Amino acid sequence: MIPLLDHVAKLGTVVDLQELTQRFAFDLTCVLLLDYDPLSLSAEEAILYRHALPETIWQFQRWFRIGKENNMSKSLDIADPYLANLIASKREKLKNIDTILSFQEGGKETVGVALTWFFWLIVENPIEETKIREEIMRNSNEHEVGWLSFSKVEELDKLTYLHGALCETLRLFSPVPL
Repeated sequence: MIPLLDHVAKLGTVVDLQELTQRFAFDLTCVLLLDYDPLSLSAEEAILYRHALPETIWQFQRWFRIGKENNMSKSLDIADPYLANLIASKREKLKNIDTILSFQEGGKETVGVALTWFFWLIVENPIEETKIREEIMRNSNEHEVGWLSFSKVEELDKLTYLHGALCETLRLFSPVPL
């Protein structure tokens, strides 16, 4: 999600943050439940290019399967049959795919809504944003490309201010109020 948001910021493009966080949550639940990353955020990047390029150019790219349109076409050509096979495999193992779909849909909606409110609160409270950024910088590993990461889940326990901000977001704007 970070590379996509970085790209959007460079273009100065307006995006639907809730749509992006829902795609992120969808990808995450697919990885957790199906052990497959559908890369829907990568497809979103190609769609964003459509807003930046003249329509004739991206249609030309789609027709001849070049550039970002080629990548999106390849992803869609692979994703549909692959997901069908994964679902069939899980159905065979579990005999109850409804559980996976419920988790997937519920996870996408709740995580997407919660993250959207979290980002809105952070934008509205720059002092808190600074504190969260400082905490993340203090406790993360930086890779040579400049991305921050955490190599172990236990390292996330050190992010108490971030945890508090997320909890406060959920308290103020519960994605599942009932």
